[in-house]
Amino acid sequence: VEGEFVNIASSESGRLERLLVARGLHAPGGTPLFALETEPQAAAVLQAQQQLAAAEAQLKDLRTGKRPPEVDVIRAQLAQALAQEKKSAAKQIRDESQYKAGGLSQAQLDDTRAEAASNAARVRELKSQLEVAALQGREEQIRAQAATAAAARAALDQSEWKLGQKVILALRSGLVFDTLYREGEWVPAGSPV
Repeated sequence: VEGEFVNIASSESGRLERLLVARGLHAPGGTPLFALETEPQAAAVLQAQQQLAAAEAQLKDLRTGKRPPEVDVIRAQLAQALAQEKKSAAKQIRDESQYKAGGLSQAQLDDTRAEAASNAARVRELKSQLEVAALQGREEQIRAQAATAAAARAALDQSEWKLGQKVILALRSGLVFDTLYREGEWVPAGSPV
């Protein structure tokens, strides 16, 4: 009888937590052979999941405008500014009539005009803020955050792959000729168990 020897190893190092086969045992394909400690890789998976969730949440936030209560605050400020603008425009008309009649100084008229211009500028500012509040984030920010989310997704995939390398299964049916490590021993990456 001629046998083909296959050394079974993990691409990851770690402490041998469970040796699930023994010398001389027949192992059908798909049988778990051994398991290395998984705590560091499980923690890395959890960290990668959290980083992915954070990156996707930031991306979602960038794709939306301001929240409705924030927009409502701007609308209320705009309504207040419109009322002030209307009031100052009416005062300017009255003061210009008073100035022409000689009942008002040039300095007082200039103050009234400046107040009306200031209130009109405040209205324009709040209208612009209302338009900006409806916009999503800048395209460059969205692209950058999408790339960050993709990198986090790739890091999660890599962490999950490394975690999967901690439990080794028999690819084919075979006889366990020998085991080289005992539970609790450190197994370097690539060393046959």
